[in-house]
Amino acid sequence: MNLYPNSPGTYANRGNIHRFRGNFDLAIADYSKFLELSPNNTDVLYARADSYREVTVFDKAISDYSRVIEINPAHPDIYFDRVYSYIRLKDYENSKNNLIFYATRDRNYPHQIKPIFIKMKTGFPSPIQLLLF
Repeated sequence: MNLYPNSPGTYANRGNIHRFRGNFDLAIADYSKFLELSPNNTDVLYARADSYREVTVFDKAISDYSRVIEINPAHPDIYFDRVYSYIRLKDYENSKNNLIFYATRDRNYPHQIKPIFIKMKTGFPSPIQLLLF
């Protein structure tokens, strides 16, 4: 890093090491530095969002997840993670809207979304029940 302070890859790599070791605040700092140098990298935005989620800073996680969606709306798991963050914030209206959108765009919806409801201990709704959520 001392040799190449403007090389974004070094920050992403170190951020990944911090994240895997559970040092989420340090990971967020490195990912943020990376994103100053390369702001549209969805992989690092996603990693930072997941790190924010780990330290329960759900509003920043949602912001990063939303930015990933702006850049790449076809990103496979991003809606799932954003829904989970909305639920943790108790923002049920946005979680409902995201669940409905996710359910209508992803054929694997029942299999992928089930862990949210198991984790939240709310039961597993059908798509019809989601409309009433």
